[in-house]
Amino acid sequence: VPVFNGASTLSASVHALLTQKPSPPESILIVDDASTDDSLAVAQGLAARYPGRVAGIARPKHGGEAAALNEGFRRAEGMDLIGIVEADVVVAPDWLARMRARRGEAVWGAGGALKPFLGDAWAARLAGYEVQDRQASQGAQVRHISSANALYLRRAWQEAGPFREDLVNASLDSDFNLRLQARGGLLAWDPKAIAWHHYKPCLSGWMLRTFAYARTRLKVSALALYPGDRDAAAQLPLDLAACTIPLWGWAFPPAALATVLLAGTLHLPEALRVLRSH
Repeated sequence: VPVFNGASTLSASVHALLTQKPSPPESILIVDDASTDDSLAVAQGLAARYPGRVAGIARPKHGGEAAALNEGFRRAEGMDLIGIVEADVVVAPDWLARMRARRGEAVWGAGGALKPFLGDAWAARLAGYEVQDRQASQGAQVRHISSANALYLRRAWQEAGPFREDLVNASLDSDFNLRLQARGGLLAWDPKAIAWHHYKPCLSGWMLRTFAYARTRLKVSALALYPGDRDAAAQLPLDLAACTIPLWGWAFPPAALATVLLAGTLHLPEALRVLRSH
């Protein structure tokens, strides 16, 4: 469980893992990435409350999620299956059982379905619905699973890893998954293995996170991770043209208006579908 400034959500995340049915994980390792809030104290409190089942590691310097994950994988010696659940994620009671059922000789990693918390702010729910719908467009064997909730064979990290720490907090999982598949491993996805995720609670946070993914995605070997990504890529040039209208629209008002209308019209069916569904 990697955590950075997640004191408010860490306990719920860990307790969901401790109560997995029919059997919880052998051990839960919380890796605090030099948080500036009370995350480390919460982790230490959980370790004291559940000795032998929960352990906490304090990284001396903040290095990002990839660094925290690499630390956790190194410490998880002797474990053939290693799960990742981020500190702002709460998994369903049968999540681990479903993930275990997906593993196999050829399947090196499995992921579950991410959903937003219905009580979170509208911007967080919107971001969650976006991820939820992109995941739903894929089948059982997939190209990408999210590091927010995943289960890997240790072999995957040994052969494809470690996670690239230069990617900091974005695209580190997509890069890892692509390297894993290049070495012959497969990825599975179970839509019934539910995990609820607290996304960024404000529009500015969502926009900054989206920009970070866009910037780091250029550093990995594939841009399209989900089937719907190709549709988004096709619309991108027109969207960029619409965004730059303040720079050129005053000189060509009819073209500017036509660009805005066309870009909006192309997105309207998807917007209406999301509105109807969620």
